[in-house]
Amino acid sequence: MKNTIIISLGCLICFVGGLYLGVTKVEEQTAKWDVKYKETDDKVSAFVEVSDPNTVRSYIKQLNDMLDNMSRLGKIIESGQELDNALIDILNQQQKLNKKLGDMVTLEEYKAYTVQNDFRLGASKHDDDDQYDLIEELSSDLDKINNNFNKKIKKIEVGLADIKSDLNKIKNSKMGSKLLGD
Repeated sequence: MKNTIIISLGCLICFVGGLYLGVTKVEEQTAKWDVKYKETDDKVSAFVEVSDPNTVRSYIKQLNDMLDNMSRLGKIIESGQELDNALIDILNQQQKLNKKLGDMVTLEEYKAYTVQNDFRLGASKHDDDDQYDLIEELSSDLDKINNNFNKKIKKIEVGLADIKSDLNKIKNSKMGSKLLGD
């Protein structure tokens, strides 16, 4: 009977040891499956979120907004180039007007000098018609230059008003407000 107890005890120890070893292996495998399940679940939930029609619509809307903003930015850049060209034209016209203004000042000084000298010399219009004709011609030229000057100033004012209008459009646009931080 002692043998039977020892054999039974040995079988029981082997059975318990095998059972313990089997349970340990199952737990290890379950832990691996759990990690893989979590990875798969994360990927599936990300796919489900992305494949949701509302999410897709939201992404498409955001992409369309980006494209619109890029188009607006392109227009702003083109407008900026146009504004640069307009400013260059205005500066060129300003230089021409400054030169003409200098000429006008010179003509006015000459006219005043000539009139002053004629007055000092006691010359009358009848005595020196050529000189007065020259003064009248210079005065007429001065009036023409003045009129041209005023016309160009008006053009510049109109150009500046257009530029201000364009800048306000840019400022009031969505992209402009984003760029300016308003």
